[in-house]
Amino acid sequence: MKATAFAFALLVAAGSAAPAVPAGVPPDLAESARQVEQFPATRGEGSESARLKRFFNLFWQVQMRASPELATYIGYAGLDDRLDDASPETLALLRRLVHQERAALASIDRARLTPAEQVDYDLALWRVEQAIEGEAFHGEYVLVNQLGDRPLPGPLFPVRPAHLRDVAGHPLGGGHRSAHPGLDAPAGD
Repeated sequence: MKATAFAFALLVAAGSAAPAVPAGVPPDLAESARQVEQFPATRGEGSESARLKRFFNLFWQVQMRASPELATYIGYAGLDDRLDDASPETLALLRRLVHQERAALASIDRARLTPAEQVDYDLALWRVEQAIEGEAFHGEYVLVNQLGDRPLPGPLFPVRPAHLRDVAGHPLGGGHRSAHPGLDAPAGD
C-alpha cells in the first residue's frame, strides 16, 4: 500500500512540475535556445575561432526556427510547413534568448580571434546589444500592413509618378517628378 501511495505521489509530482520551456514553444526552437544557453559552458573546448563559428551556426538556426516564414522566403529547408509563432510563450523565450546570446558571445575570448573574426564578433555583439536596448519598444506589437507582415522602411514610392491621376483627372502628387528613373511620366504626356 505504501509503495502504491508513493508511486502515485511521484506521478502527481512529476505531472505538476513545470517544463523547462513552455508547451507553446516549438520544440526545435526550444532545443536551439537550450543550446545557446549552455554555450558559455563550452569555454575551453576547442579554439575560439571554432566556438565563434559554432555560435554563428546556433544563432542562424535560432533565427530560422524563430521565423519559419523568413526561413521559407530565403530557402532554408525544413520549415516551410509552419508560420511564425507570436504566442506569449515564444515571445518570452525570444526575449530571454537575446540575453543568452549576449552571454554566449561574452564567453568567447575576442583577443584570440583573427582580425576578420573580430569584426564578425563585434557586429554580432552590436546586433545583440541593439536587440537588448530595443526591448523597451516591444517590436512584437508592430502593426501588420497591407503589403506584408512588417512595415516598410519608408514610402513605397518616394514621389508619386506624374502620370497618375485621381478620379477627377487631376495629377496625383501635384505633378512632382521622381528622382527614380522609370517612375516619371513619359516625356510626351
